[in-house]
Amino acid sequence: MKSVRCPLGMALLLSLCLHVRMVHAASWWNDEDYVHGISVVPVPDLAIGLLAGTVLFVDTREPEEYAEKHIPGAINIRLVDVDGVDAQPLQKYQYVVPYCLKDFRGFEVARALREYKGLSNVVMMAPSGMKGWESQGLPLSSSNAEGMRKLAEWHKNSALTVTESQP
Repeated sequence: MKSVRCPLGMALLLSLCLHVRMVHAASWWNDEDYVHGISVVPVPDLAIGLLAGTVLFVDTREPEEYAEKHIPGAINIRLVDVDGVDAQPLQKYQYVVPYCLKDFRGFEVARALREYKGLSNVVMMAPSGMKGWESQGLPLSSSNAEGMRKLAEWHKNSALTVTESQP
């Protein structure tokens, strides 16, 4: 019997298609039903880690979407590009957080980074995706410098709010 080699990108794409078919009846985009087996960390904790340099966000959307707006400091890695990713630089972060608009592609990249690249520090955010990030009042930007400035302002304002509310 002749063996057929399948590139990692094609295997991931096939896996994604099969997974979509299996979960079609589920409410995939509802965070409460979003069962995927990857650890989840609250968005505000990840935002503070981003400012501290311990969290790396990975935007899994197309380059044009990434250029339009993304989480400050995020890098762009599409699912079809995971095969060519050097995972070693990603190991230095406490958390690597793949995301997309609602996290469908984010989940697939997270799974691929864990299963095929051996990263154990990959997590998802809650609430999920860019929508979850924005729901927490956090900035998106087309410029990392501008976005990080806005994120620092958010952190300063949220720290003041917490301090002011304490007795």
